[in-house]
Amino acid sequence: PGGPSIMVSANPDLSTPTTSTTATFTFVVNQGTSPITSVRCALDSGTFTDCTSPITYTGLAVGPRTFRVSATDSNSLVGSVQIN
Repeated sequence: PGGPSIMVSANPDLSTPTTSTTATFTFVVNQGTSPITSVRCALDSGTFTDCTSPITYTGLAVGPRTFRVSATDSNSLVGSVQIN
């Protein structure tokens, strides 16, 4: 049985270092065969925290970004995605 799948549908251009101190990410979590119980996000080397879409980070240092989203369902199956 399949676990959650995640699609990041909108994000800043991460292919080059940014001079922006704000970043907004929009994502969709699709449940597999069981309901989603948690969604967590992390930016750069930060720790994962509970999140919803869209999520905006502010006060960021200038530089490259890595965004990660992880979703867990009621069967403890995990889906995750990383963009950078």
